[in-house]
Amino acid sequence: MARRKKESGVEVLFSMPWWVSGLFAGAAFFSPDILKLVLPTGQSQTGVSIQQALVTTAENFSPYLAAGLCMIALVVFAKETIANRKKSSAKDSYDWPAPESSPVNRQAEPHTHSRVSDILADRVWEEDRAVPVPTSWSLEVLQSLEWKRFEELCEAVFNELSLVARNTRFGADGGIDIELYDRNAPDTLVAIAQCKAWSQPVGVKHIREFYGVMVATRISKAYFVTTSSFTPDAITFSGLSEVTLISGKQLLRLIGSRGPETAERLLKLATSGDYTTPTCPGCGLKMVSRTASNSGNRFWGCRSFPRCKGKLNMRQAA
Repeated sequence: MARRKKESGVEVLFSMPWWVSGLFAGAAFFSPDILKLVLPTGQSQTGVSIQQALVTTAENFSPYLAAGLCMIALVVFAKETIANRKKSSAKDSYDWPAPESSPVNRQAEPHTHSRVSDILADRVWEEDRAVPVPTSWSLEVLQSLEWKRFEELCEAVFNELSLVARNTRFGADGGIDIELYDRNAPDTLVAIAQCKAWSQPVGVKHIREFYGVMVATRISKAYFVTTSSFTPDAITFSGLSEVTLISGKQLLRLIGSRGPETAERLLKLATSGDYTTPTCPGCGLKMVSRTASNSGNRFWGCRSFPRCKGKLNMRQAA
């Protein structure tokens, strides 16, 4: 049998928790005082001389010994911190399982992870629900679009109007969903737009807030587009400001005015893949239906919860 290699004191300290080296460092630093307390001197001159010699030696070497032990403690602490972060990152890299109602969860094999691309999620969703693809535009089709797909449709429509439309990224957008630039001067911002895929009429409060965004950004023109309609107060306020209101019916007429080929192309853009399940506004993944444990109300929650806590109300997902 091979002999076990003996470990040095330093190797032992490196294998132990960081606070062990820290305790030794503290003891080493205060070793002169500790020696004065614990070493008996007696009445003899020899005992006093021995104590003074040990205390003097400790005073000379204790700062260096304490510093070395502190360095070991810091190194061990750093190693432990890095190891814990790696474990945490490895744990977070796995997606939390989707609820039972999620088609992705039903399609997944046992012991597989639920992280999928949007393309794969669209395919699984189409196979599971077999949603019929619309062949023509209608208000029902328009109102079935989830909020992100509706924004993409509005962006494409604005691009048809001799403008350069740029959709804002996920996350906080400051009240601006689409920025509109002059086609002849792509760096010149000429208008902003906000899109709401709502089923209820948009009230004057939201128009006022959007007008405030327009004033704050010093833009002279703004568009508020919705799949539904606007309240009378919202329409009245729009007439006093530079916010143009585009309801769902007006948007359909605008799409139809561009010709049948353009209308068909926009329809394919809007209804390709899963166009009804909301997109998480925080990370861009498709959301899943969840139920609140305290109230029992259903809502849309992010698929990657708890890493992303995005959620939307089912009745007004915008």
